[in-house]
Amino acid sequence: METPHRRKNGRPAARLLSLALFVLVPAILLGLLERSARMRYGGGRHWYSLHGAEGRGRAPEVIFLGTSRVAGAVDPQAFRDRIREVRGEEIIAFNLARPGSTLEEHRLGLRALCREHPGILRGTDVLLEAPGGLPDRSTPRDLWFVPQASGHLAPLLRFADLGDLWMVGADLETFARTALLWLSRRSALLENRRRIRARFLCGGGRATATILEALLPVRPEAPLHPDESLDPGARVRARRSAYAFARRKLREVVGARIARPAPPVDWKETSLARLAGFLASVGARLVLFPMPVSSVQARELEVPARRTELASLRSALKRWKVPMLACRFEVNDEDFPDLWHLRLQRRTEFSRNLAEAWMKIARRKRAATRPPR
Repeated sequence: METPHRRKNGRPAARLLSLALFVLVPAILLGLLERSARMRYGGGRHWYSLHGAEGRGRAPEVIFLGTSRVAGAVDPQAFRDRIREVRGEEIIAFNLARPGSTLEEHRLGLRALCREHPGILRGTDVLLEAPGGLPDRSTPRDLWFVPQASGHLAPLLRFADLGDLWMVGADLETFARTALLWLSRRSALLENRRRIRARFLCGGGRATATILEALLPVRPEAPLHPDESLDPGARVRARRSAYAFARRKLREVVGARIARPAPPVDWKETSLARLAGFLASVGARLVLFPMPVSSVQARELEVPARRTELASLRSALKRWKVPMLACRFEVNDEDFPDLWHLRLQRRTEFSRNLAEAWMKIARRKRAATRPPR
């Protein structure tokens, strides 16, 4: 028979065991999910690293940077084909544009590529989109990632970047969110949380997806069922509905920007200047190219503040020795199904035009220029 003394001493041990099980079981479950995500999706390799491996460490002649506009509108193969037709040369050209990417992400990504392949960017022209002639106006004080695409940034961050972000005067929320990404950079589960959730939802595992959503909260960005799961008629209707939503959203965004225009930026304080300075330091050259836009997007460029920025941009580019390609490409609103992105049917033509414009300013050997002042 157990004595009161033994029962009293046994209670702390039972509580400790219960606490250990309470902590260990979720930890083991998360560990198994992490291992499964790493085996299925991989982890630790970033977008730029994959392209560096594809080029086998050889310095590419051209790299394209930008957002989903460039990702969909520039075909590197068509670009290379046109150069081979005109010059008889085979070049390496990568399209590193990603939907929802920022200039800070691209700068950090190219830095990571240079660490893995020293000298890989020497002599490279990095072509960056300038929609309507005006490139991204963001500054290092702004959020370094798009919240709906936060997984892009995590594999690129180093501890020193947090100090850099703090020094440029980012607000506390921006700093905290970036620090959280840095802390979770090793997790394939967090990095691929949207893909995992969509897989469970589309596969019918809604109960499991609900649990995952509680553990890894995400904001759905697209319908739960991919187009491939729909019959052709429903697929067309879904696409038309998505285009209508995008057109309506763009008109709202542009209308708000015209009604309350942001003040002109000082270009030397922007992320564009930091990117140009980094590329110059590794022997590469930043080149801007005008990205065609719809008439709705073009309206914003008529605002006096944007005209002022365009005038000051020309002075900054001249000071930094950053050329702007003279690429003439006639478009109308029919070429933009959602008023944001160029129609895929014109992708080859646009890429060949870019190749012809680039060949006019390309040089076989380029010395490193000084970082922008």
